Amino acid sequence: MSDAQPCPRCGQAVACGMHDPSGKPCWCTAFPASLPVPAADAGAGCYCADCLRAVIAEQALRQAEKPG
Repeated sequence: MSDAQPCPRCGQAVACGMHDPSGKPCWCTAFPASLPVPAADAGAGCYCADCLRAVIAEQALRQAEKPG
């Protein structure tokens, strides 16, 4: 895994597996595909598992609240 970076939401260290030389998928692939994965050079950070879980839940709630 790559070096740990801070989660942009809570600051907890997150080890992103996007460029893991083993070829194994990143741990985040176990979550529903609901957010775009930032480009490695975009300067965006990965959420930690707890924050990613919360962001997905918040998105689902917003979708459920939309009229229509």
